[in-house]
Amino acid sequence: TNPTPLLQRCVLPLQDQFLTIGTFATWAISFAGMVEGINTFGLEQVVYWRHASRGLHTIPYFIAKIFTDLPRMVLDAALFMFALLGGYFG
Repeated sequence: TNPTPLLQRCVLPLQDQFLTIGTFATWAISFAGMVEGINTFGLEQVVYWRHASRGLHTIPYFIAKIFTDLPRMVLDAALFMFALLGGYFG
């Protein structure tokens, strides 16, 4: 009772775009966090070596630096993700 061309299309699974969007969002968040992490730790090598050479504790400094950069990391990731999703749906 079904036409042959429609029968073959009914056998194929539906294409779900949710996995693709989730993958892109994950990449966006990861890359935005990586860029911010490079800025945080790449520019602070001189401070690390200065503190380490004087015998100061360096771990608390970097923990504080991460917590102060965390809001900017989240904001960068959100903006990157919204721009990516806006281009995908727009």
